[in-house]
Amino acid sequence: EAQINFGTQSQQFTYTPVNGGTGGIVGVVIPNSNGTTVNVATGSAALPLQNIANTAGAQRLSLGDDSGANVPLGFTFPYWGQNFTNSWMYSNGIVSFVNGSLPGAGCCSGQDLSRLTDTRYNYMIAPLWTDLIDTTNSATWYKRGTDSMIYGWYNTHEYYNSNTSSFEVDINSSGAFNVRYGNALITGHTEIGRAHV
Repeated sequence: EAQINFGTQSQQFTYTPVNGGTGGIVGVVIPNSNGTTVNVATGSAALPLQNIANTAGAQRLSLGDDSGANVPLGFTFPYWGQNFTNSWMYSNGIVSFVNGSLPGAGCCSGQDLSRLTDTRYNYMIAPLWTDLIDTTNSATWYKRGTDSMIYGWYNTHEYYNSNTSSFEVDINSSGAFNVRYGNALITGHTEIGRAHV
């Protein structure tokens, strides 16, 4: 058993080894969330990166630097008591559901959301919120299903160096979402991965 802190609150959690100890699962109840649980899987228990780039039905966004694009969902995504039919994908590792005008497209090294009053940061998922740039115009993709959406960043560069990261967010009409990482290497900036309400 261990403990994780959420501001002034803490939560006990248990790490459960699986697959002969080559992986593990941790379930953490988020304080003040009516029992919402985040499950974190590691090693062989983690979902593999799907890498939707260049697959049938995937759309390339070519986001470049500090930019975002509107991605209509085509279904309703219930998230923290609201229902959304629209989203915005940002080059800096963010998906937002309420606004397409995050300052600087979320640049550059995350924010301390506990201190922000700017509601443009509400209702988003940020798997790797940092200063990223699509130097090849082929790093950012989305793929819409009947009742799901995958957003993918593949071999996207950290700004000012050659570090690359690959990761995805997969959401569906039940309100569930998964975050998957292939590699995530950030050395020159703060990296923040979080979902927020």
